[in-house]
Amino acid sequence: MFSFLFGCGLVGPGLASLAAPAPNFTIAATNVTMPSGGSIATSPFTLTSVNSYAGQVLVSCAYMGDNMGARVPTCGIYTNPNFALGANQTVKGSLTLSPYGKVIPFSAVRPGIESPGVPALAAVVLCFLALGRRLRARGRWLALLILGLAGIGGITSCGSGLSGSFPYTVTAVDNKTNTSATATIMVTVP
Repeated sequence: MFSFLFGCGLVGPGLASLAAPAPNFTIAATNVTMPSGGSIATSPFTLTSVNSYAGQVLVSCAYMGDNMGARVPTCGIYTNPNFALGANQTVKGSLTLSPYGKVIPFSAVRPGIESPGVPALAAVVLCFLALGRRLRARGRWLALLILGLAGIGGITSCGSGLSGSFPYTVTAVDNKTNTSATATIMVTVP
């Protein structure tokens, strides 16, 4: 009967548009300005289910500027980048941005837990003091080696990034279907 109605022009091609839209999701993120002094920053984001979408979504962030070798902040989610999104729900999360060349401290990744390590330079100095005379008697080469390592450490830790505003793409991908949604944020470095 349906084909008869369609063939007679009683039901037009607009009937096909009455089908339910496919389940999907969106992501929205917030622009951020990096704090001065080399601290990390966060950018909140929101995943939203559309048309009763439900599933696991992986969220990532990447620099998308002209100069891909630029000294820009690193961006990511360092605890669990997978988010369970229920039908018609909204899930909030945050991206972590760290200045160029700065390693994110363990305590920032897992709040309330301190990093178990001792800085390498402090360990070298402690060994030098603990072994005392034995190391000093071996010659000046060891003192030069320690001085050289301290200099290299100082040069790499002082390597600063660029100032300005930089574009990043925040991507959300369904773990099963590879359906994706993106948002662009600007990260400003003073």
